Amino acid sequence: MNLKLKTTFFSLLVCFCLAENLCAKPHLPDSLGSDFYRQKGENLYRQQQYKEACEQFMTANEISNNVKTRQIYYTLLFLLLIDVTGLFIFLYLEKRRAYKKLVAKNMQWAQHSDLQSFDETEKQAIDNLTALFEEEKIYRNKDLTINDLAIKLSVNKNMISKLTNTYFHKTLPSLLNEYRIKEAVNLLTDLKTRNYKMEAISDMCGFNTRQVFHAVFKKETGLTPNDFRKMALNKDFREDF
Repeated sequence: MNLKLKTTFFSLLVCFCLAENLCAKPHLPDSLGSDFYRQKGENLYRQQQYKEACEQFMTANEISNNVKTRQIYYTLLFLLLIDVTGLFIFLYLEKRRAYKKLVAKNMQWAQHSDLQSFDETEKQAIDNLTALFEEEKIYRNKDLTINDLAIKLSVNKNMISKLTNTYFHKTLPSLLNEYRIKEAVNLLTDLKTRNYKMEAISDMCGFNTRQVFHAVFKKETGLTPNDFRKMALNKDFREDF
């Protein structure tokens, strides 16, 4: 549970305790007002009924203290409710911002340069490289290097670097991470795999560790994998993404 949720839970608990205290605390009939009992005590005192007068003065003081105490409780309760409401609104807006960022990121993933600016050898290499990523899903290989791609495509490393930068507008590590995150998004939204443990998702996508997967996913989407999985349960989200 993150800090914001812990704070929200604590605030709700305090609100509950204050409300319970207000409901459970026996109230003297302060509707009559402490002045009524004080005046009654003064009358008894003048009649030299000192014991009864003291009782009335004590009742008046107790009523006055109860009123002040309840006023403090009500003020604290009101402020805490405002705090809790603000936290919920903040968390909701934060999720919405992350959601919009993720949808925008999904649109960016589809953007590439025009193939017309490349020669035939480069076009063929781009087609083969795209096939390796999208059909063979070579990015799932945790130990994949630029040398491995160069050998598979029968081109040199410099061409691989040039194509990833000029066609995909990314470095090779960034391109690998993009495909791995796209794969993670698919796994986290697929009914068959979305409940897999994060270690399994990370491994299936080609990340070396769960920690690296978590960091890259948060950087690319604005959400942690767990938060994304919760959001993916929302029908509107699945329709938009």
